[in-house]
Amino acid sequence: MRLRSSAEQQTAHPALRKLVGVVVILLAISLPALWAFASIDAPLHPIETRRVECALFPDAAGCDLNEVARTFYAVTVTDAGIAAWPKARARVVTGARLSGMLALFAISGLVYLVLAQVRGRATGVIGSLSLATLVPVAQHGFLLRPEQAATAFGLLGVALLVGLPAALQRRGSPGRVPLVAPVCLTVLVGAMFGLAMALHQQAWIYLAVPALALMVSVLALVFLLPRATRGRQVALWPFRAASRRYVPWMLVVLLCSVMSYLILMQVEGETEPSSLVPVAESRLLPRQWWWSAPLLLFAVLGGLRMGYGVSLRLQRLRRVRPETVLFLYVAAMLMQYFLSDDSRDQLPAAAAMACLLGDGVMTAVVVLTPRLLRR
Repeated sequence: MRLRSSAEQQTAHPALRKLVGVVVILLAISLPALWAFASIDAPLHPIETRRVECALFPDAAGCDLNEVARTFYAVTVTDAGIAAWPKARARVVTGARLSGMLALFAISGLVYLVLAQVRGRATGVIGSLSLATLVPVAQHGFLLRPEQAATAFGLLGVALLVGLPAALQRRGSPGRVPLVAPVCLTVLVGAMFGLAMALHQQAWIYLAVPALALMVSVLALVFLLPRATRGRQVALWPFRAASRRYVPWMLVVLLCSVMSYLILMQVEGETEPSSLVPVAESRLLPRQWWWSAPLLLFAVLGGLRMGYGVSLRLQRLRRVRPETVLFLYVAAMLMQYFLSDDSRDQLPAAAAMACLLGDGVMTAVVVLTPRLLRR
């Protein structure tokens, strides 16, 4: 009987291994939504009832929700629920909370997708699992609020924006990707940011991500300019090469701003400024020090790892890469969390914190595993 080699053992049952991997990924993505779903029968907030009522009956007195918000609040309400509204409001609102669960599932899946593009699938799984440990999901995930859909749309735009540098780089090769592909991708990014801003006023921060990417690309060229032009005549300066680095990001900022403005112009109604979470409970990390301390440690480790990797790439390539976009997104969301006095619901910042936690935990595993194995 012939023994199988190690290579044959590793490739045995590839379909089963792929199936197990898909199941693990789906379970990790579903965990935040399932954790919030466990409290879906919690007592209703009066603002939740009012939002669902305005979504179902937009002509009622005092209702001025825009079309995007009405669709989100009423997407899981059936015709039977509309007919039973006067007598069974609690049951109808509880059913409407399912739309928030779907939004949390989308947020968790997008966190996995963003991290998988930049760091790999294992980091994406850890990031999705980390999202369930943060206060906006673990304690307030069941509440029906605009931040859920706004974060889902904004994070979808970020996920598309992370793939844009690779599309721009492939376009430079002859016969690869036409110019229409990056333009269409940018238009989709702007549309997602516009829908996020139509749902919540603080979602304007997503437009800061392409703006910061433009600033980083310009600064990288500014530091490179003295070395690239030393001893050369002005006619021989690399203007064309420099324009390929920053002009696409100028167009990205312009198209995203125009698309967001067009979306907001088409949406009629009020954009909600705040949420249901009290200021005293507006936190990212749990109150228990024994639980928040390791999370903070992993977040700091992930921030150092992400920042160090981005700095090395910028020094070597002098262009914005997917990991740079991810780092700028995390920096923008956490900057809003620490500097904004009006921010009450920290769900948008929780998605960025989950990216840091996923990167930090994976970095700790990569660093410590070889040492433990040697021992």
